[in-house]
Amino acid sequence: MILRPVLANSLVWSAPVDPACTFESGMIVGLMEISGELFVSVADGKNISPIGIVDDDKTSAFSGAQTDEVVIVPAPFQNQGGILISTMDVMGGLQEVNIVQSSFSTNLDIILNPKKGTFIIPAGTPLNYQEGNIYGFEVICSYRYTIADYPGNDTTDGSGQVAIHFQRGIFTTNIFDTLSTYYPGCPLYCSCEGILTSQENGPMIGLALQPSSAVNNELLFMWL
Repeated sequence: MILRPVLANSLVWSAPVDPACTFESGMIVGLMEISGELFVSVADGKNISPIGIVDDDKTSAFSGAQTDEVVIVPAPFQNQGGILISTMDVMGGLQEVNIVQSSFSTNLDIILNPKKGTFIIPAGTPLNYQEGNIYGFEVICSYRYTIADYPGNDTTDGSGQVAIHFQRGIFTTNIFDTLSTYYPGCPLYCSCEGILTSQENGPMIGLALQPSSAVNNELLFMWL
C-alpha cells in the first residue's frame, strides 16, 4: 500500500481502469482491451504486459510486507546422536496476523496458522539456536499480510481513472514478492500477481537498489 517516489518525474498518465480489477498503490499495471476499448488492469508479466506503477488504490483490504522477521522459540530437547532435537511441539508467534500463506517463507519446516499469525515447530526438529542457557529455535520469516481493521479504499471511484507512473524513476514500495531475494542491482520483473519480483517473468522492468530488511520493510528500486 506504499508507493513513494524518491527521484521521479511527477508526470503521471491517467487512463480508464478495468472496473473488475483490484489493486494497491505500488502494484504493476498494463493495458487490456474490453469491447474494443483499452483499460488499465493488473499486469501479470506476460498476457498483460507491464507499462507502469499504479498510484491509486482499488481494494477492499490493504496489505504490508515483513522481511526477515526473527522469532526465538525456546524448546525442551534431548541429545540424539550428538544432535539436539526438540522433545515436544512448541509454538511461536509472528508480529502480524492474517498472513497471506502463499507469500510465506521461512528457514524451518513449521506448521503455520495464517489467520492468527502463530506457528508450531514439530517435535523432533533439530535445534538451531543457543544463547547462554536458552536452547531452541531461531525462526526467520518473510511474508505479506492483510492489515486488520484498516478498511480498503477506491481512489478511482467517480472518475473511473487511474494514475500511472510510466517514466524512469526511483521509488520505494512495500508491495513486492516476499518469496524472492533481492540485492543491489538485482533485475526486477512483474510477477503473475502484479507485484515486483526477482524471479524472471516476462520483460525486465526495474532494478533493485536497496533490498528490504527486518529494519526497513520497503524495497528501493528503479523503474526502467
